[in-house]
Amino acid sequence: MPRVVDAGQRRAEVAEAVRRVIIRNGVTGTTLRDVAGEAGYSTGVLTHYFPDKAALLLFALQATTGRVAERIARIDPNKAGALGAVIEEVLPLDEQRTVNWLVWLAFWGEATGDQALAAEQRAHYRGFRGRCEEMIVAAQARREFSPELDAGDEADRVVALVDGIALQAVFDRERWPADRQRRFVASHLAELAG
Repeated sequence: MPRVVDAGQRRAEVAEAVRRVIIRNGVTGTTLRDVAGEAGYSTGVLTHYFPDKAALLLFALQATTGRVAERIARIDPNKAGALGAVIEEVLPLDEQRTVNWLVWLAFWGEATGDQALAAEQRAHYRGFRGRCEEMIVAAQARREFSPELDAGDEADRVVALVDGIALQAVFDRERWPADRQRRFVASHLAELAG
């Protein structure tokens, strides 16, 4: 009797393997053979699910951004501190979130010359920005943040703050440990309340 394969599980395992290879080799240095070896499959198994390296890479990026989006979607915008909770989910405060950033950053350079990767990056940023704006509007409604703020502009500032902190923290963990990242965010959130 042939073995039943869970295609979703296999694709998830491959996405994790891609992430590990990208962290070691970068996006350009990632090959189907390396990913297959990392996942414990043959290249034939990979090509059954992904027609080429571009499709494999796009799937890995979507899996990474999708996981982050799922976590921040679970945060209730009507609870006090919701924007801080969203920011906490995306900053590189621990190993898993740092890995997300390493993968995300590896794709930044590739996205400049790849329309599909650029579209995925753009969609992720728009989604994150929109979620931040939603949190700000909800915080204004419960008087946690000043009602005078332009929620859209503030959401853009939050995205810039997160990117700035994360870039530095990924490359200089010693200078940007989790507690320092949190202090900078707390300071910014206090400004929004002011």
